[in-house]
Amino acid sequence: MVACIASSHRAAKRRRVSLLDLQSDNLFWFDRKLNPAYYDYCLKLFNRVGYSARRIPEPADHHILLGLIAEGQGIALVPKSLHSVTRKGVVFKQIVEGDQLSIRLSVAYQPAAASPMVLTLVAMLKERFSAQGASAVA
Repeated sequence: MVACIASSHRAAKRRRVSLLDLQSDNLFWFDRKLNPAYYDYCLKLFNRVGYSARRIPEPADHHILLGLIAEGQGIALVPKSLHSVTRKGVVFKQIVEGDQLSIRLSVAYQPAAASPMVLTLVAMLKERFSAQGASAVA
């Protein structure tokens, strides 16, 4: 996750920001029913580090979200992949607590009984994620 903030934001020139640096900003946040486990996980982290920004509903469309951020209506914590979307008026910053906002995923399968489609998927996942520090790519 990275912080998406307005380019006019007081922290826009920093390389990294802490959640506490963004405490006074509205946080565009997703509805819990979209991903209850991750939502709860993040709230526990927020409580642990003392981050209690006012949460406001996140628009479903990321272009609208970026426009609202550019207007200074709030900030968002977004996947790093959104960084590839360019939008005048917004910048993406590494979050000091960013590693704590990530969750690990696992894939379990039986190699001897796996279909060619499963084996292709596993090979693709190994190729994609082993270079990013996957802990147990086997």
